[in-house]
Amino acid sequence: MNERAWIELSSSEEDKIWASVYERLGFKPSVHEKDFPGFKEPTPSVTYSFRDIWGDDFLELNADLNEKAHAIIRSATTADAFVYALDWQHQGYKFYPDRAGSAGNDEWIIPALPDGDYHLFVEKSLAFGWLGHPWEQTICVFGQPLLVALKNNRPKVFRNPIRRRDPF
Repeated sequence: MNERAWIELSSSEEDKIWASVYERLGFKPSVHEKDFPGFKEPTPSVTYSFRDIWGDDFLELNADLNEKAHAIIRSATTADAFVYALDWQHQGYKFYPDRAGSAGNDEWIIPALPDGDYHLFVEKSLAFGWLGHPWEQTICVFGQPLLVALKNNRPKVFRNPIRRRDPF
C-alpha cells in the first residue's frame, strides 16, 4: 500500500479533473474584477475574503488557515480517501489528508492560501471542495461535509462571509 499523502496526477488524470472543474464549476480564471468570482459557487457554499491575512500577523493567520483547512478536509474524507489538490497551471495531486502530517510542514505541497494561482481541493465527484481565488482574494468552501466541519474549525481569517449559497 502506498502511504504517501501527495501523489502526482498523470496528464490524463489532470486533464479529466480540470475539465470537470471548468464544466461543472463554471471555472473562468481571470484577474479582472468584472469576471469574479471565477466559479459558479455550488449550493450549499460560503465564501470568505482573506484580504485581512496580509499584515503583521500573516504568519500566524496563514498557519492557522492551513491547519484548519487540513482539519476540515480530513474530517470530510474517510481513511484512505483522496481529494484532488489542484494548483492552476502547475502539477496536480491526489491528496490523502489522513496520511498527511501537519499542514505547516513540507508535506503540505499546495497550501490552502492561493499564492498567485488558483488552489483547489475537490472531492473526485465535486461533491465538496475548497476553491481559492488569488485575485479576488477569496476562498469558497462548498458541500455539506466541509461546511459542517467548517463550523468547528473556522480559520481566524474567515471573519464574515461575503457570499453564501444556501440550499433553501
